[in-house]
Amino acid sequence: MTPGVGTFQLPEVGTFELPLTVALEEYAPAAVKLAAVGHDTADKEAVARGVTLRLGLARRPAADAADALAIALCHLQDAPLRTAVRRIGWGAR
Repeated sequence: MTPGVGTFQLPEVGTFELPLTVALEEYAPAAVKLAAVGHDTADKEAVARGVTLRLGLARRPAADAADALAIALCHLQDAPLRTAVRRIGWGAR
């Protein structure tokens, strides 16, 4: 292992390395669906529709792009809580 570098394994991607200065967040699929659509049991089509409506897009993005945008929405929705938790020192990394 290289000092200052984290090694990660994702089934979809394989093994890769990132500098440890990069902040990583992990979201459960249900949390992403909740952020994009408003309920945690949405299928991919519903997530794509929800992303299109929430972002005011002229047309529905491709499935992978809709997934990425849904994750971004989840991250943005979670940001105020994450900031408050870090401010008071909980969950220090």
